[in-house]
Amino acid sequence: MILNKLNIHTVVLLVLFALLSGNVQAQQKAHISLNNQTIARQGDSLRIALTIQAKNVQLNSDQSLRLELTLEDADKCLVLPCMIYTGNRRYKYDRRNELLAGKPMFAKGSVYKTIRPIDKNTAYVVDYTLTIPYQTWMDHASINAVQLFHDCCNESAIASQVLVTDVNISPRKPIEPPKTVWTPDPKVYTQMVSFLTPPVEEVKNRVATVSARLNYPVNVYKVLPDFKNNPVELQKVDSLMQTIIGTDIITLGAMRITGYASPEGTYKSNELLAQRRSKGFADYIKTKYRLGKLPVHTDWIAEDWDGLVDLVNDREMSYKQEVLDLIAGTDIFDARERKLMMIGGGNPYKEMKAELFPLLRRIELRVDYIVEKLSDSRAKELLYTRPELLSLDEMYHVALYYAIGSEQYREVYEIAAKQYPNDLIANNNAAAALLLQGNTKEAAAYLDKIKNNPLGLINKGVSAYIQGDFEQAKHLFEQAKLNGYKEGDVNLFLIQPHLASPKGRN
Repeated sequence: MILNKLNIHTVVLLVLFALLSGNVQAQQKAHISLNNQTIARQGDSLRIALTIQAKNVQLNSDQSLRLELTLEDADKCLVLPCMIYTGNRRYKYDRRNELLAGKPMFAKGSVYKTIRPIDKNTAYVVDYTLTIPYQTWMDHASINAVQLFHDCCNESAIASQVLVTDVNISPRKPIEPPKTVWTPDPKVYTQMVSFLTPPVEEVKNRVATVSARLNYPVNVYKVLPDFKNNPVELQKVDSLMQTIIGTDIITLGAMRITGYASPEGTYKSNELLAQRRSKGFADYIKTKYRLGKLPVHTDWIAEDWDGLVDLVNDREMSYKQEVLDLIAGTDIFDARERKLMMIGGGNPYKEMKAELFPLLRRIELRVDYIVEKLSDSRAKELLYTRPELLSLDEMYHVALYYAIGSEQYREVYEIAAKQYPNDLIANNNAAAALLLQGNTKEAAAYLDKIKNNPLGLINKGVSAYIQGDFEQAKHLFEQAKLNGYKEGDVNLFLIQPHLASPKGRN
């Protein structure tokens, strides 16, 4: 029996032990011991073989005792399958409760064995054998046991013990003398980081989109706000519209509505359906939000085969590749749908018709708008709630409100990089803000997005310096210098004292 690798906090056991201090009726604990034990690593697995003996198990017919076993070391803990000793009535009660609840009391694989009925004069011996995925922390772990007494309504911990103090999978490593650790000087590397100035966004054009899967009665193309699930779908549209028309710094540009239909039926009927529903939604939008003469363009896709391909690619289904190959190799007007019906006895088509085609029938709304230029104070107000309304330049002006290198300063630059994930300057500056704090690990995620672009050479060199790789830092600063970045020359001077010294020395 192989368990899932569950790392849980030992605080779970502490909570169980805390129950001992409560007002629980005294219960005689069982005597638990090991007759034999064999614990060994086998490749990537750990095999545990124990002979567990339980004596003096004193239970009434409506009581049970659960022996919870755990493998523990330091802050790591793995719960092993438990043993349950139960009276007959308790066993029947538990099965009845499972039937009423519609689910088992314990997860599959969490109970090793259930023993019933119970006689206090009997010694119960179980050969407990299981194999679990090996992890290095298990080398010197202990095996612990907690006895949990259960009566009609409560379960309480009544005893705990260590069954195996040290499983001793491998000998402990000798303690090595401490090594000299390189500690970079913030006074040095904070002078090295490179922040770049983005171009000013003269006109802040923005686009917002939303998709709605509306329901219609047969032969009806007008939007019915209260029909079936339409209130939920229209709420998504309204949420988008309110963020735009309800903001005084936004000017609406134009709207584009695209209606989509699924491949089911004839192309002509699908095209007419998508067209009429697109125009019906345009009428709804114009009336609902009093758009007046604002341009609202309508478009339609008669059969959304591209969307179907995306949905098929994202799921597991029979004859998946055959379906994709047929769509790619057969023209829409060459009986593509009919040929799909012939694959796999028609089952893949039936599955797509039932589960995927409804997802293709939708209305997509695109709203183009322009955002006014913001004052620094207004930009500061909107940074955390509406970052999409700010340009990079405006965000960096907000950063000036905070001390360089502070958490707030770093946070502004990371918000900017998340809002503009493909912008090289945004990623470079987010990395720079993290490097000011000596955080090379998180800075690496932003520097990786810059790839081989020269604008990231300076901060990549700073990261190498902080990590003690002076030769790599030198190489990167030299490359930056060759690409016209003057900071490269300055940084080469700053790291010069370290170049002749072994790595890890000041």
